Amino acid sequence: MPTGYTYFIENGDISTGAEFLKKCIRNFGCCIGQREDPLSAPLVSVVKPSSYYKEQYENTSKKYDEFKSKTSDEIREMMHDNRDKDLSDTERYLSEQKLLRNKYLVIRKDVENWVPPTPDHEGIKRFALEQIDISIPTESELGRLEEKIYNLKNSNPEIDEGEVGQYIIDTMKFFERDIEYYKQKMADEEERASKRTKFIQDFLSSL
Repeated sequence: MPTGYTYFIENGDISTGAEFLKKCIRNFGCCIGQREDPLSAPLVSVVKPSSYYKEQYENTSKKYDEFKSKTSDEIREMMHDNRDKDLSDTERYLSEQKLLRNKYLVIRKDVENWVPPTPDHEGIKRFALEQIDISIPTESELGRLEEKIYNLKNSNPEIDEGEVGQYIIDTMKFFERDIEYYKQKMADEEERASKRTKFIQDFLSSL
């Protein structure tokens, strides 16, 4: 029975070794972007770098420039908004986790009350309880969320110049780190695409 590759030999589409090799090279890393393409599609001889890191680099650089252009008052307002959002998100998450814990506890009680019909079934009960225990939100996790909410609600509503200055320093470092990361990844992707292109073109030239 033919494989996806030798099928083209059996149906007569391929009659030379060179044509068959062009199909087979798709199984290698240099053609990873073409693996989902049907084997009947033409072989791409120029590999283009992924645009992901370039887009991330440009988007992050734009946000960085926008942040640098903000005044101290605008940044203070941003910090107030972030604090309010953090409090709202944490309260919502705590509520969701409490509901989820109660659901787990109901099911856990049912499993605990289940009497396995034979010793061979006891492993099922143990496994079910283990799965619940590694998934259920713990009391300590809920306590940490409640503590975070308390601290946010009781923090000083005023944000002084020192806090604003530190926020600016930390945020600038965050942007600069990400920009450097995406810049390096973009260069790596371009080099990878160049090497794959050369590999394919050397292959084609040898046929």
